Amino acid sequence: MSSPERCDKARSRCYGNHCYNERMIKRATSDPVETVTVDPYVFDTLMRDLIGHDRATSAFGVYLHFWRRTFGDGEQSVQTSLRDIAECTGFSKRGVQEAISVLSRRQLIGIARQSITDIPVYTVKRPWRR
Repeated sequence: MSSPERCDKARSRCYGNHCYNERMIKRATSDPVETVTVDPYVFDTLMRDLIGHDRATSAFGVYLHFWRRTFGDGEQSVQTSLRDIAECTGFSKRGVQEAISVLSRRQLIGIARQSITDIPVYTVKRPWRR
């Protein structure tokens, strides 16, 4: 499923319970339930570090978003814009920028781009797995 299909709520301007219920009924009748496996370390240690110690709730949310888009989809990395990340996570664009800064500083993600204006390619790192 591509990013716009996965995060179409903001673009469709459909926000009420009615819209939510329609999507859930459609998903329940047509799509099998998807699961994503996350390392226990992410919830047992990393969540406490990012939310409690760094006070960066958005960093934890963005990390989980990247995890889903990479390991959940069987990919090594993901190329996505700040706008798409913001729409998918519910954070502001500035909040996403700050989260990415924290994740990069903590060496939890890698960021690569061809030029300064290119859409970055993000790679999720798992430093606890050596």
